[in-house]
Amino acid sequence: MSKTTDTRPAAASGTFRLGDDLEINRLGYGTMQLTGKGVWGDPKDRDEAVRVLKRSVELGVNFFDTADSYGPEVAENLLHEALPPHTRRRHRHRDEGRPHPPGPRPLDTRRPPRPTSVSRPN
Repeated sequence: MSKTTDTRPAAASGTFRLGDDLEINRLGYGTMQLTGKGVWGDPKDRDEAVRVLKRSVELGVNFFDTADSYGPEVAENLLHEALPPHTRRRHRHRDEGRPHPPGPRPLDTRRPPRPTSVSRPN
């Protein structure tokens, strides 16, 4: 493996257009595993999860795939905490939902599925 001097290696993955006006790097970050055990609840170390997101941006990641069901709502809250408001831009799409673990749910199950979001620093 060769040593790279590029400080933003995610940009080397190339880009593609999402929708009409959103150009993103091919290398993005899926936030599902930032949450607690079984993709449920808060992470073991919240500060470390925020550091991981901030470091991802430093490395050139400009696309974060997330959903309100991750945690639930934990991954999106971590992104909100890690990315300053002026760097956030959202692209929404519908999520048909995914199964939740057995046992009591902390959210009202009577509400319809909410849209998921993708956050991208500018």
